[in-house]
Amino acid sequence: MSLNKIESAYQGLYFDGKSAKATKVIITCGMVLKMQSEDGRAFKKWQWNDLREEDAPSGYFRISNDSDNPLARLETTNRQLIDIIRHAAPALEKKQQLKRSGRTKIIALSAAAIVSLLAIIIYGIPAIATRIAPLVPLSWEARLGELIEPQIAEVFKVKPLNAYICRSPNGDAAVAKMAKMIRGSAELPFEPRIKVIRHNMKNAFALPGGTIYLMQGLITAAKSSEGVAGVLAHEMGHVKSRDSIRKIAESSGRSFILSLLLGDVTGSTVVIFAGEALLGAAYSRDIEKSADNFAIARLNEAKVSAESMIELFKTFDKNSDKKERNLFSSHPLTRERIEHLRDKVDHNQNQAVLTKQEWEAMRNICKK
Repeated sequence: MSLNKIESAYQGLYFDGKSAKATKVIITCGMVLKMQSEDGRAFKKWQWNDLREEDAPSGYFRISNDSDNPLARLETTNRQLIDIIRHAAPALEKKQQLKRSGRTKIIALSAAAIVSLLAIIIYGIPAIATRIAPLVPLSWEARLGELIEPQIAEVFKVKPLNAYICRSPNGDAAVAKMAKMIRGSAELPFEPRIKVIRHNMKNAFALPGGTIYLMQGLITAAKSSEGVAGVLAHEMGHVKSRDSIRKIAESSGRSFILSLLLGDVTGSTVVIFAGEALLGAAYSRDIEKSADNFAIARLNEAKVSAESMIELFKTFDKNSDKKERNLFSSHPLTRERIEHLRDKVDHNQNQAVLTKQEWEAMRNICKK
């Protein structure tokens, strides 16, 4: 079948992944799959190699595109069009094959999810959230992190998000040096991706999948690179323990368990509320203590004093605006936590994280 000779037009429905609204489209097939609105306006061109078949009700055919919004879908019931797409898209079946190859794993996860549902009835959501996190495949967690980023942009009013990510050659180099030094020999489930966001809030947080946000306000307010390094090490501790998944499971409750049961924790209900859950709900005392211990261990290995981190924490807590989301909205600071940190400080450590010039480059990374 030659695609160059196919000129017929077919009807379908396009979902942009941002709302439940369906747009009626006219579909034509050639070197690419083209979509036009009913008034003839062209608005989508999908490459055949990027198409993936998605689950759909009986009688319907649904595809996604690797280069489009992850939740965007094209749907049709036209059998001739379906045959054309199946012939023209070489990687179409890969997603379905992957699902079949992982069937045993999904069955095991579903069984675990059923047990989790029963445990929720008996013990409640918070008690079971810790047990759920390890059941989530790393690939699903990474995918969830990608889908949450637009929610983060909405919460902080930094849209489009890419326009607020600060970049500069020297600043990027300084951030990368800090991350490498602080991570040291620690084994993490994901390679950390550090992003500095142009925002005055004094905050830092980790997303599912290993992305860590450092807000410009936190870097600007810090007196030294060692203080920021301590905060970064703390967030790496949350990545290590997969605490963001744990928090989302606790906040989303039964929706998360149901998504796990159905084999997809990137379900729309979970995604919609996950961003707010990460920023709105505080981590428990035990989780924060664990992340603090990880941070202290990283700093000690790098021979960096944790005193700057403690002083940064205390300064932010003392001067914070209660109406503003700051570092301690989701990372509550207590006297017990401060005392615990002080007990762990090695006062013989005095290694600088960055040179004066590198620290200045990091502080100015958001300047245009």
